[in-house]
Amino acid sequence: MLKGLRFWFGSEWLGSLSLFHSLIFESILSGLRTLLIGHDSPPFSLNQ
Repeated sequence: MLKGLRFWFGSEWLGSLSLFHSLIFESILSGLRTLLIGHDSPPFSLNQ
């Protein structure tokens, strides 16, 4: 029981951490693109 709870919380924590890192990565890419291309460019999207 305790091992299952620990695994669940561990996987939840890893999932939120990777989401946090992807948000930071996307904001950094958006900032770099704004600096390189110009301030009137649309925000960077990974779906393009």
